[in-house]
Amino acid sequence: MLNEADTLALVAQLRELCARLAKQWAVSEIELHRLLRYFAQRELSAPARSYQFKVEQCDRTEDHVIWLIAVSNNFLVTRAAYEAAVKYNPRERWLLRDGIRVVERYEP
Repeated sequence: MLNEADTLALVAQLRELCARLAKQWAVSEIELHRLLRYFAQRELSAPARSYQFKVEQCDRTEDHVIWLIAVSNNFLVTRAAYEAAVKYNPRERWLLRDGIRVVERYEP
């Protein structure tokens, strides 16, 4: 059973812990905002059009890309990303593209 001194010591430890966490959160929040600003830069907001191969999650009609998960000029890299997408998200529709041509299509 805790006495008053033990309780006050625990409260002091909790206060100290909360202060450390608040400081860490502030540093993490600053870092997060820095990274978000970096990725919001115009040149990074969309993949360069020079990339030949893409992996896309698309809607049922394949008219709209829901998620572009990989772009590369290396087919093997893009193929590996496509296989990982199918493996880890088998309920979604995936396209492996070479330019606008569909190389492979996965439908759940």
